[in-house]
Amino acid sequence: MIKGVRPGEKIVQLTAPVSAGVHKDDFGNDTQMFEELMPASWGRGSQEKITVTAGSMTKNFEITGADPRKTK
Repeated sequence: MIKGVRPGEKIVQLTAPVSAGVHKDDFGNDTQMFEELMPASWGRGSQEKITVTAGSMTKNFEITGADPRKTK
């Protein structure tokens, strides 16, 4: 649920980061690594648009493509 979005046409950007394990940084500290599950076309370069209307609304997005966790 997203609240406080003003009505009008909006570009939709979706992310779904998942853990890709822990990596040692240059100082020997553990750093959590993440990879993106969403296709790149849904990220910063997204051109997917939605028109937000006043009041409550629901929008389902169909996202297709291979699960990157299964292609390794």
